Amino acid sequence: MIKTGFNILMMLGFIFLAATISKAGCIVSTTPVVFGTYLGSAALGSTGSITTSCTGLPIVTAVQVYMDAGQQLPASFAARKMKSQSGQSLSYNLYTDAAHTQIWGDGTPGTFSPQGFDLTIFGQMPAGQPTAPGNYSDSVLVTVIW
Repeated sequence: MIKTGFNILMMLGFIFLAATISKAGCIVSTTPVVFGTYLGSAALGSTGSITTSCTGLPIVTAVQVYMDAGQQLPASFAARKMKSQSGQSLSYNLYTDAAHTQIWGDGTPGTFSPQGFDLTIFGQMPAGQPTAPGNYSDSVLVTVIW
């Protein structure tokens, strides 16, 4: 008698897999524009910054950075306003360049929206504004698109 046999060797193994999933995106940090004391007799300038750090994305070459006209009414890119608690206002603007020729905005006519990861904000308050004592402020919304 001939026996035919099949030996089946079955091996079960485990392959341990590991993966890390991170949320892709950008982190935006700002340094505010702080003008200090305004006397009215001369223009007053200051700088701030916007820094963007992106991770987990395909190669990002640049980000587009928009700013709104500010929260103080009437909000306008032509002359942003800071207001005091007593309702007095001072005009100022934010620029993409040190020469104060390109208003930082949303890309609408007369405004620019620069690209980059490390950007300087150039602020200026024009001379000759009537001044009343107080603390003046405004908030500007920054939008970053990548």
